[in-house]
Amino acid sequence: MYTHAYQSYVWNKMATERLKQNKLKAIAGDLIVIDACTELGALTFEVHMRDKNQIKVHKVTNEEETLQIFDISMVSLPLPGYAVFIPENIAGKKYEELLSEDHVEPSLFIKKNLSGGYRKLVVPVENLSWDFLKYSDRNEVLTLSDFEEFQGKTLPSGDTEGPYKAIRINFSLPSSCYASMALREIMKMDTTTAFNRDLSERLKNGKTLNSEKKLNGDQYEIEF
Repeated sequence: MYTHAYQSYVWNKMATERLKQNKLKAIAGDLIVIDACTELGALTFEVHMRDKNQIKVHKVTNEEETLQIFDISMVSLPLPGYAVFIPENIAGKKYEELLSEDHVEPSLFIKKNLSGGYRKLVVPVENLSWDFLKYSDRNEVLTLSDFEEFQGKTLPSGDTEGPYKAIRINFSLPSSCYASMALREIMKMDTTTAFNRDLSERLKNGKTLNSEKKLNGDQYEIEF
């Protein structure tokens, strides 16, 4: 469990550095995993000599970066392991820096039987929809669980005269992708457990009532 957590830690650090460089397009040295769903024509690729899964990987060239051939959603980053390629750019430098700081030798991955893998840097959401509604009780449940949907329960409609306003968002993501991260990017808010626990406590104690200000139209600004 700890080794897998470390793999994710390194991947997250790499992703942060890489997105600082360019959030929209692939840059030279990025890795493009070629699979059955990738329609890229005749691309050159490599297969790591230790990779039992024979994953085909293309390394983005300087010319391809200039021509902006690859979208950011096509870029993958490696999970640390003995059978993965490392990006030849800022992300790869961060990978080597982290392993050096933590005194992790490549031989450790062989000892722990961690071959590594690849994860997409950015994954677009699918089936996105949203709606706005007003409500009057801050403890009111405004959505349904999967089980409640299965039972055929009606989606809460809120209170059209309520003083509070909410946005209800629906979307789909593939496995190993986290809805909390998508919501963080939408709301530009901290999504850590500690922050949300503190936020819940503040709401329970009614601290929003003393600092709620009416803005233009139906908008409200809530400050703690």
